[in-house]
Amino acid sequence: MGRGRAKAKQTKVARQLKYSSGGTDL
Repeated sequence: MGRGRAKAKQTKVARQLKYSSGGTDL
């Protein structure tokens, strides 16, 4: 049950890192 939440958090962090580094690969 906490697995999906952990994955969502990981995706959110990865997305923030990508945006902060200026990733424009949509």
